[in-house]
Amino acid sequence: MVAELRDPAEKRALKGTRFALQRSPWKLDAVARNKLTELEKENQPLYRAYLMKESLAAIFDTASPESIHSDLTGWLRWVEAEGLPPLVKAAETIAAHFDGITAYITVGVTNAITEGFNRKARVVTSRAYGFKRLSSFAAMLLLCCGGLSIPWPHVMPL
Repeated sequence: MVAELRDPAEKRALKGTRFALQRSPWKLDAVARNKLTELEKENQPLYRAYLMKESLAAIFDTASPESIHSDLTGWLRWVEAEGLPPLVKAAETIAAHFDGITAYITVGVTNAITEGFNRKARVVTSRAYGFKRLSSFAAMLLLCCGGLSIPWPHVMPL
């Protein structure tokens, strides 16, 4: 939205607002709060986008299994009604993954451990291109991911 501005006066009015727009409201100092107040008066679409971003963050901060579905649906309707292109795109992404988001809030389990292991396996794979047997790769994978700590032979024990 900021990049679409053509008028130099509008660009000057937005100068220095990026910090205020990116920070959490409770972390803003007096200068940044004043910038947001000016922004509310001078650029309504950008200020509405800021409010939508903060309301989405609040939804995820205070999400409960009972309220996440209705809160997120309400936010998606709000974005659709406003029609701000960057947020519409974000809303489409959230809508596409709606079931997974609500399931995460409800259950509280992610696949982060599996993704982390897959990343480690890919790193070991990239180092193991010279291995001739699969068993060598499996041994390297177990060594790197198995939690085994082997001291280096040249390090003197304390």
